[in-house]
Amino acid sequence: MKIQKRPLVNRAPAQASNFPHESEFREVVDLIRGARRRALQAVNTSLVSLYWEVGRYISQKLREAVWGEGVVDQLARYISRRHSDLRGFERRNLFRMRQFYDAYKDHRAAAPLIRTLSWSSNLLILSRCKSPQEREFYLSLAHREGWDKRETDRQLRGALFERAILALDLPRFRGQYFVLVSDLRLLCTSLILHRRGVWRRRRQKLRCAKAYVF
Repeated sequence: MKIQKRPLVNRAPAQASNFPHESEFREVVDLIRGARRRALQAVNTSLVSLYWEVGRYISQKLREAVWGEGVVDQLARYISRRHSDLRGFERRNLFRMRQFYDAYKDHRAAAPLIRTLSWSSNLLILSRCKSPQEREFYLSLAHREGWDKRETDRQLRGALFERAILALDLPRFRGQYFVLVSDLRLLCTSLILHRRGVWRRRRQKLRCAKAYVF
């Protein structure tokens, strides 16, 4: 005689919440976390703006030949000795701030984006990208996708920019790529849509856009 097995039923009672107003409490927690995120973003924006202004000041002094590079060394020593509470203004970092300003001073599209990223992420993009267009590509995606420093580093190491160009199957002429977009923000949008499975529709729109050379 074949014995039929009965399906096992979990008879353990559901654990009741110790907080009858938990849903309302979660709303309060969300308010706290949201305020913390905004505060951190405000601090980050202020720091990046500060480094931009320091870089602008140094760049102008060097460009006008008022300072030589040795004066920047003196500035770093002055801050270290007379204002030891101010960290992060060593010679190397001061020249990075100058490089940061020089890279984006004439780049209106990138200027708002740099203030949405951390200084560490900005330095990664600045040091590893070979062209203004490549920098704007990563700045745009990092801003849209909310990349932190670790994710930005991963995407740079994975050569996302080069792979994106190859994926578009773009024509090449004398070693240059002709990107069929009116600006790189459209390319970033198309990549995001590609990950969501609607690449074909977007690609048809790209064919009608201007050629962008880099």
